[in-house]
Amino acid sequence: MHTNQVIVSGYVGNQPEPRLTTRHGIATTRLALAQTEVFWKDEERMEKTHWFQIICYGRIAETAVQHVAKGTRLVVSGRLASRVWHDQDSGRDQSITEIIAHNLEISRWPKDRDVSVDAEGSLEINHAEEAVESEDVVESEHVVEEVPF
Repeated sequence: MHTNQVIVSGYVGNQPEPRLTTRHGIATTRLALAQTEVFWKDEERMEKTHWFQIICYGRIAETAVQHVAKGTRLVVSGRLASRVWHDQDSGRDQSITEIIAHNLEISRWPKDRDVSVDAEGSLEINHAEEAVESEDVVESEHVVEEVPF
């Protein structure tokens, strides 16, 4: 049996933008999720930020566009997917590994959001993944400006 499952938590680094896939017109959105690792080196507190690209499809994408904003703390579960493309500018093949979201849980809202949630203060967005082929996705214009590496 093979398992491809990942769970990450962190803060959203961009405002989700609604998009549609080119072939089937399925709703999609991309999120950049920042996770800061704290560790000690030579008795000094150090931090390293890891960025994850999250892809949402269908109803989960529509719900994310409505409820998720830059600064929202999310717990994302999904699967890893890698893709390769040819960069016209450099003439080289590029690759990326992304997380295809199956479930989003909003664990902390940005301070400027006024929402009603359950008693624990969280909202869970959980929809069945819709089948989408990777070449069906419209490429995002989003570029993370504060990449730590």
